[in-house]
Amino acid sequence: MKKLKNIKPRWFVFICILIFLALGFDSRIQVTHYRLVNPKISQSIKLALITDLHSSNYGKNQIQILETLEKEKPDIILLGGDIFDDELSDRKTLELLSRLGKFNHTYYVSGNHEIWSNRYDQMLEHLRQQNVVVLSGDSSRVDVRGQSITISGIDDPEYFQKYDTSENLLDQLEDIKGKQISTDFQILLAHRPELIDTYQKYGFDLVLSGHAHGGQWRVPYLVNGVFAPNQGFLPKYAGGLYEVENSYFIVSRGLAKESTRVPRFFNRPEIIIVDLVNP
Repeated sequence: MKKLKNIKPRWFVFICILIFLALGFDSRIQVTHYRLVNPKISQSIKLALITDLHSSNYGKNQIQILETLEKEKPDIILLGGDIFDDELSDRKTLELLSRLGKFNHTYYVSGNHEIWSNRYDQMLEHLRQQNVVVLSGDSSRVDVRGQSITISGIDDPEYFQKYDTSENLLDQLEDIKGKQISTDFQILLAHRPELIDTYQKYGFDLVLSGHAHGGQWRVPYLVNGVFAPNQGFLPKYAGGLYEVENSYFIVSRGLAKESTRVPRFFNRPEIIIVDLVNP
């Protein structure tokens, strides 16, 4: 009897540990919904934000991502950088891009790993072949249900260093600001969340970013993220919805899996759906 009593608690602890680990390393896509209210919106608009795919595998022909998009039926898809990876093959990203044609509007901005890859020109060609609009310090005015919104995008800071351009990130933001139409809902797509204090000076209603990978490890209800690139430990902007001045700021936890040297923990890969609605 004593032996049985000793075994039972051990098995219970072992099972609890297995459950804890299974939940922690769960890599199924999580769809996070945000509903944002703004008087510039007359009819509801649905956005899908995909970041930091890093050419990761989500089933044959990226079916897990596509099923999510088909279910949500977004009006606009926004690819927030590092959709490709600098080390992994482009194959899984190309599988996804080749199937985004069924959606009306898809936009992209660069991420640091794409710039590091030495294949960035090829990546841009792949994107344009699939009718993805590449935003590089410019804007696109989109009509959805009889209303116009403006989507702007800037390059990752690594772009200006690698290509030794005559412009910089601030130049791109100034160019965008000079062409803004005040009555349009203004969206900025920018890979790096740690630069939000700069972005918010330029009058955007919504800023969308990635890059932080959700802080890689999380402690539910206690720590939103342990470490993020360019923010360090306990990052302020690991993932989620933030209000900065008079605008909204959303950071996606992204979809990176195979490319990361440290596995995600209590940090499921994420696709974000944003519903823009009238008050």
